[in-house]
Amino acid sequence: MNFFMARSFVGEIDNKSVDFELEWQKKSELQALNIEQAYYNSMLIQSSADPDFDRQALTQRMSELQKQNRLVNIKYKKIRDKNRISRAEERREIVTVK
Repeated sequence: MNFFMARSFVGEIDNKSVDFELEWQKKSELQALNIEQAYYNSMLIQSSADPDFDRQALTQRMSELQKQNRLVNIKYKKIRDKNRISRAEERREIVTVK
């Protein structure tokens, strides 16, 4: 194994570690949003008998949570894409150095 192969192997391990951490951060944020949405869903179902309950505010909050969910997915997709591009550039540099 030459120096460049060893360097790329270590880099791949670091990349997998970063990807793993990002995936868990994303899952953590999405899980928090899903828990809150499930809570509001149960409130909405239970509130059907209460005429004074503000269903409009609750559904508005639920739509905000769905929007946040999409934004979290977009945020992490951008990060993954940026990382993928920078890694490809690094690989190209390694190949051109050889």
